Amino acid sequence: MNILVLTDFSVNAKNALYFALDLALESNANVKILNCVSAPPSKSNVVVSIMDILKEDSEKGLNELQNDIKNHKEYSTLKLEMLSSVGELSSTVEEISSQWNIDFIVMGTKGMTALEEIFIGSNTTKMISEVELPLLAIPMDCKYSSIKEITFAADLVELKSKEILAPLKLIASSFVDTIQLFHVYGNKENQLESEKRKELEEIKSYLSPLIIKEVFADHSKSSQELADFSSINKNDLLAMVSRKHGFFKRLFSTSNTETVALKTAIPLLVLPERN
Repeated sequence: MNILVLTDFSVNAKNALYFALDLALESNANVKILNCVSAPPSKSNVVVSIMDILKEDSEKGLNELQNDIKNHKEYSTLKLEMLSSVGELSSTVEEISSQWNIDFIVMGTKGMTALEEIFIGSNTTKMISEVELPLLAIPMDCKYSSIKEITFAADLVELKSKEILAPLKLIASSFVDTIQLFHVYGNKENQLESEKRKELEEIKSYLSPLIIKEVFADHSKSSQELADFSSINKNDLLAMVSRKHGFFKRLFSTSNTETVALKTAIPLLVLPERN
């Protein structure tokens, strides 16, 4: 497993980094740590010297980070690589991910939960919209503990390809034998339409040999139920597929943005539905 960690040397980024290191240690993954600097918007020749300074600061920050990691002997067996790059972040991430066969990106969220950042707007949102790569968002106060419970919140609308779920399967297979599949149903009988039942069975087949435990929620209180379910079951990871006009928007409508669901401070794995 190959993990790309994005850092700007902030507190939340460092928290996400150590979460990723602990995850990598337990799953025998390789980690690449990227700091990317971009040129300030200016036509002046001064930009060249500014970029030199920014590049130097980036490399210095990565060296300090590497030394900090070396002070933790438990990470001595990890395969780490520090990357400093000049350019636009999203294109740089895509290039590195393609070159190194990155399975997913790790980012820290700035003081809010991962869900709050995605719906309110942040660098995480920007990365999700611009880079079609799986992203693991780590809330600022979230500390790593071995992953024992995983929930996949799914709308059961047909996926363009089940390969979208590959990162979820990869992570889950390293830690658990069962995934809870959380679905919001739209009828009181709590019965799936034939198309959704077919999609559910195909998801089960793709994720096999992992066992899928079905959990259903009433649409009228979906976000609250997801929060309660995550809390009661002590979930260690929540996964969702990101669609341009899909489950995210329906599950967390404007009227629900202040619910406990947005306060669920657990890591969020975003799986983009590629075009």
